[in-house]
Amino acid sequence: MKNAVKMLQDQALKAYCSLLSIFDKVQLDIKTKLSLFDAMVVPILLYGSEIWGVYNIKDVDKLHVRFLKNLLGVKQQTPNYAVLGEFGRFPLSILCKERAIRFWLKIMKNRNSPICNIYSDLCNTGSSGCWANRINTLIDHLDFNNIRHNFNYEINYFPSLKNKLRDIFVQEWKGTIQSMSKLQQYCLFKSEFFCEKYLLKIQKYDLLKQFARFRLSSHHLEIEVGRFQGIDRDQRLCRCCNMNVVESEYHFLLCCDNYRHLRLKFIGHISWPTLNLFQTTMTSKKINKILGICKYLKEAMLYRNNSLTELSVP
Repeated sequence: MKNAVKMLQDQALKAYCSLLSIFDKVQLDIKTKLSLFDAMVVPILLYGSEIWGVYNIKDVDKLHVRFLKNLLGVKQQTPNYAVLGEFGRFPLSILCKERAIRFWLKIMKNRNSPICNIYSDLCNTGSSGCWANRINTLIDHLDFNNIRHNFNYEINYFPSLKNKLRDIFVQEWKGTIQSMSKLQQYCLFKSEFFCEKYLLKIQKYDLLKQFARFRLSSHHLEIEVGRFQGIDRDQRLCRCCNMNVVESEYHFLLCCDNYRHLRLKFIGHISWPTLNLFQTTMTSKKINKILGICKYLKEAMLYRNNSLTELSVP
């Protein structure tokens, strides 16, 4: 099935490039861009996934994640799970499995149909790699193996199977982001899998991207740059102040003396910065406060670059 999926990816890539050309010509909000992607690209990517979706082909997720990173303006090295978490969007490979489950339920409800007879024969004599045994393995993995043997035609099993499939992914998502040192600060304010409100509320795209890059550690602070330079985490110190501490997102937003005037202008007076304050600031639902943070980040990043340039001049 991999060759078939590769062909679908090539076709979807053409639709994706056409979509990007539309974005270059017309100014659209994030919600509209997502809707257009779901209408123009996803149907091509998922064509026939009722069959090949049970083979767990992860390549189908690549174009989806690439699109989401493009919307956020983050680097391609940004962790995929963090990007999916920002949008609260499930990987397309999960949607493929949902379609396969729905197709299986349709077969089970038509026990006298030829396709159901073929399915039953494959369950008894087919190889472990055939579709019938693959879908059975998926159902068993969701702890619903009892419905295969005691199927009730009057019960709609799909919502329960779908929710269990998504719950398993969310638990995997939580474990993954918590295990990544790169996302240590991110986990302080992101613990639930849902679409962040700022993606829908911030109208100025440059501010939205600035905030997203900061949240996902797709920036040039020492905590991130030092990773690629092989510097130990506790030695990635801020070069813009004399506090002799790691230049993390928390330090940059609430602590560094170099940006005190900008912090006062855009965020307000902060008497005592704490991690709890960092968490509440980054999870604020007030649009004015979020915009203030975005403007601070934009100005502070520019001020930081100028400060470092001055430091480098002999």
